Amino acid sequence: TVIGKLKFACGAQYTSKIEGMLTDAKNSGANQKNFLDYLSKLKKSQPSLLTDSGGQFEARVLTTGFWPSQPEEHLGLPKTVTALLGHFQTFYENLYGKRRLKWIHSLAIVNIEATFNGKTFEFCMNGFQAAVLLALNDYPQGASIETLTKRTLLPPTVIKRVLLSLVLRSKILTKKPKKEYKVSDVILVNKAFTSAQRRLRVPSHVAAKDYKSRARKVGMAGVSEDRKSALEAAIVRILKTRKTISHRVLIQEVSKMIQSRNQFQADPKVIKQRIEDLMSRDYLERDMNDSETYHYKS
Repeated sequence: TVIGKLKFACGAQYTSKIEGMLTDAKNSGANQKNFLDYLSKLKKSQPSLLTDSGGQFEARVLTTGFWPSQPEEHLGLPKTVTALLGHFQTFYENLYGKRRLKWIHSLAIVNIEATFNGKTFEFCMNGFQAAVLLALNDYPQGASIETLTKRTLLPPTVIKRVLLSLVLRSKILTKKPKKEYKVSDVILVNKAFTSAQRRLRVPSHVAAKDYKSRARKVGMAGVSEDRKSALEAAIVRILKTRKTISHRVLIQEVSKMIQSRNQFQADPKVIKQRIEDLMSRDYLERDMNDSETYHYKS
């Protein structure tokens, strides 16, 4: 396979993340089938529990470290959906023990059917947009932006972008008054909505803009931590072999090892920081007579 060839040419660490992604995809399919069986048994044993969300549900579990990092999100959802997420969490914890799930609602794909003037449409949107539409089910006469913000738990900047996509771009909703933007403005379903297409995708990139910026920062922090670990592993590996080495040679050897594995371009200043940190953790020590020489501490 292509992955096998890359693994042979570049090393196991080079392909570890993509292999983890493929494993997650495989496990998600098996977990979904097992969860549906679990849910079916739960309904039979405890009929009073809220287990019906009114539609199909599928959760895809992505292992931290294999995928781009995402900020943790909180979203106000209907009781049936919240109950369903809770059942999946219980099922998953029973299956995998201490693994912790965090829900990334901005990555959710939600299909909602709605009828306008006798014609049924299917809208594909993200979790934030769906939360706003579902919240409006409880307000037939419309709800203020302030009310929707409290119901959905979305930050004001984010819900503004969500409403921009639902009101101005897709025109599923309407706002009164139409001009300006105030938290007291009322959001209603656009009863005059029409389209030649039966299936429509609501633009979602606008709603996730702020979160993408935060996710990028979190992702960069994760990359930095991964690089620190890689540098420390290289330093210890070299010292285990050499036992004693000069500062200049150690910097050169670490840079060479990292580059040979196509990981990244190592910065000598960062390598020096990792050396100092390893010394504070008793992995190595300076020579008593030569501060430019290090000894490995076994």
